[in-house]
Amino acid sequence: LLVSVDTLRADHLSIYGYERPTSPAIDAYFANATVYNNAYSAEANTPPSVMSLLSGLYPSRHRVRQFYQRIPAAVPVLPDFLGAAGYETAAVVSNVVLTNEATGLGTRFDMYDDFVDEREENLKIYERRASRTTDAGLAWLNERTDSERPHFLWLHYIDPHGPYERPIDAKTATFDHDTPQPIDLKRVIAYQRKPGVTDGKTYIDRYDEEIAYTDGEIGRFLAAYDALGYGATAIVVLTADHGETMIEHEVYFNHGHQVWNSVMRVPLLVRVPGGNRAIVDRPVSLTDVAPTLLDMIDYPLAPRSKSFDGKPVASRLDSDSISLEAGVVNQTGSGNWVYRQHRALVSGQH
Repeated sequence: LLVSVDTLRADHLSIYGYERPTSPAIDAYFANATVYNNAYSAEANTPPSVMSLLSGLYPSRHRVRQFYQRIPAAVPVLPDFLGAAGYETAAVVSNVVLTNEATGLGTRFDMYDDFVDEREENLKIYERRASRTTDAGLAWLNERTDSERPHFLWLHYIDPHGPYERPIDAKTATFDHDTPQPIDLKRVIAYQRKPGVTDGKTYIDRYDEEIAYTDGEIGRFLAAYDALGYGATAIVVLTADHGETMIEHEVYFNHGHQVWNSVMRVPLLVRVPGGNRAIVDRPVSLTDVAPTLLDMIDYPLAPRSKSFDGKPVASRLDSDSISLEAGVVNQTGSGNWVYRQHRALVSGQH
């Protein structure tokens, strides 16, 4: 089971030491999991990051760098490997940029649910809220006719992507702060601006509330997953495609444009049957997830080991280098479109 959450900073989860109780369900379910303190996304935007997560490749090799670039047919992804090994594969995605039309991923899975019909007014694009993502995942589990066959299920929740506003009927934690922090609204990307709100901590309150709401829905899914008997034998991974700047750097409440830790450092929690709590500080990459999962199920990696940029996390060394990038298309004053890229390298504590 692979659960990814859009725009989720590791340091805003209570399991990572955040002072607010944003993730009680995640904390409880992954109490005996391995917590990777320094996990990094390969790219600061959703499509290339997700392709790296599923393929084990950096964007320079899987070739997806922008929105609505479909993954090349020659690039294998996790459901290809697992499908060949006899797994039933399914995905439920809730971000319009991950639909089959946008990515070409749908044909790689036995079932690909990419139905998004809820409009974010400020963004003028469509998504699917966390409660319906959970419902769709549970519907697939309950409709399976061969429960003995191994399965690979990927759920991608779009909350807490901005604009930060949990559903009005959500019954999860709310947050408030004591001391305001006035901000320059020019540093807030247009779709995130709340009319008349110049207190930066109000934005953070709403972001944390979205995390808490998503945590509740992930918890509902995981409880049902266990009740169906799958949790006792499943490898369960939780991560994010990228993080988000808060009141930091040159642009607030945004991602995709830079390779700061606030954007590139993501949660990575791995729960295995009978496992114990472990904390890993050495840097790891989302490109490691695919080879790690294949290694855990004894998939014959030997002939494919050179096919991945990532490696099984057990093989990661403190001295290994991890590549990060953020690419954005800008229009110049002359009207030309230019692709600009920021890159970083993580090695040990550097």
